[in-house]
Amino acid sequence: MLTKSDKKFIQDSVKDIITENNKSVKKTIDDAITINNEVLIKEIMDLFSATNERISQVEVKLGGKIDKALQQLKDHNDILDNHEHRLDKVEDKVFTATTNP
Repeated sequence: MLTKSDKKFIQDSVKDIITENNKSVKKTIDDAITINNEVLIKEIMDLFSATNERISQVEVKLGGKIDKALQQLKDHNDILDNHEHRLDKVEDKVFTATTNP
């Protein structure tokens, strides 16, 4: 039969073993999480770099097209302004001719 002292010794021993085991398990888990986080961070950074590279490629490809389209819009606007100016002159002549008999 176990004495009170024996029970206390067993409880303290088991408690110490569990505490040491918990520390070891915690360290193992912390190390695994740290390594996993480093891998995930590297993968995320690689994805950001690849995305930035793709965006740069799209900007290069579309930059010229956008500039060309903007120039065409400016040219069309200039043509429309010219036509509007010419129409104003014609209207002035027509209304002047009709109001002055």
